[in-house]
Amino acid sequence: MKKSILSIGLVGIAFTLAAFSFMDRNDSLSPQDGKECIAAIVSNRDSVKAVHAKPDFEIYYDVDSRFLMTVTKEELAKAETFLDLFPRDKNLNIVSYSSVNIARFDESGTNELGITSESGGLNASQRELLRSYYYSTNFVATAYYKKKNESTGFVEESYSTPHFTIVPETEAYLMLGKESLVKYLKKNTDAYAHLLDKKTVQAGKVTFTVGINGNVSQALLTSTSGSAELDERVQDLILNMPMTWIPAADAKGLSVAQDFVFFFGIMGC
Repeated sequence: MKKSILSIGLVGIAFTLAAFSFMDRNDSLSPQDGKECIAAIVSNRDSVKAVHAKPDFEIYYDVDSRFLMTVTKEELAKAETFLDLFPRDKNLNIVSYSSVNIARFDESGTNELGITSESGGLNASQRELLRSYYYSTNFVATAYYKKKNESTGFVEESYSTPHFTIVPETEAYLMLGKESLVKYLKKNTDAYAHLLDKKTVQAGKVTFTVGINGNVSQALLTSTSGSAELDERVQDLILNMPMTWIPAADAKGLSVAQDFVFFFGIMGC
């Protein structure tokens, strides 16, 4: 599950446009505060980014899954504990758990209540819920626990709200790579750059689906860039992209649809 991020033109900034993947806090914030952006992310995705310079700020581009933390249905089927959702080399130094909640993530912010266990193990209902999720489903695992502070050696109260996207066992890909899509979208939106204002530019997101035949369908705007004209231009370009996709496949090798997100504007959640 662990992959690296390829950063193009970004210096000294942890690019979080694909949203945070993992947050661990030692304060009293509620899980809902997990919507805030953080500087450090735990990533397991190959990500393609480009920077389109403007006189006073930069426009960022990225094509990826909704969240950087990803898990396949095959891996979910084997998950028995909270930690099973993470890469094997991730060590949270957890001593004991208070609770773990599994819930579907909704872009509108109205997440389902989910199912809660009182330990680090996933109960039968949570495992059934996870296995019912289909590809491209996004979910959040909210865990409260006590962990050992590596610096002080003391045990502290903490929590984390990692967000995940379920991806096919073999993901869809472009014959010329994601870089070709980023370049295509950047080149064809250059003329719209002047529509963005530094004070109002936002983290735009357009979700699109690569079908079982490799055809692109839908281009749903889930977050505006701050310019309706640019948003519409991006949607049109995605639906009419000239690139050839190789469709995703499940564990049995059968073609399945997969969603991707094009992030544009500024870095954000």
